[in-house]
Amino acid sequence: MRVIFTPGARTQLKAIYDHIAQENEIAAHAVIARVEYLADLLGTNPRMGFKLPRSRLRRFPVRPYPYLLYFEVREGAVRIVRVRHASRCRPAFHDLPRPFVF
Repeated sequence: MRVIFTPGARTQLKAIYDHIAQENEIAAHAVIARVEYLADLLGTNPRMGFKLPRSRLRRFPVRPYPYLLYFEVREGAVRIVRVRHASRCRPAFHDLPRPFVF
């Protein structure tokens, strides 16, 4: 299955690279290489990762780095829609839905 990075995800990757490269360009290359490797892995195993509640998206960690890939399987492709630092996750986005109480 092919892997597509949305324009927003590409912008986020560039920002990650630029931020890390200010201190260490080799580390910045390593992080981006890891993201690309895992994106290819998701292309061959699209059901990997955690299915987010109330969403079509799945989440996959970029270990050993503190980033998360958010992706969806759509139209015969894995679409990487977001690359975020794990500390910037919105908890409500990841919580399980709460039962409705009267």
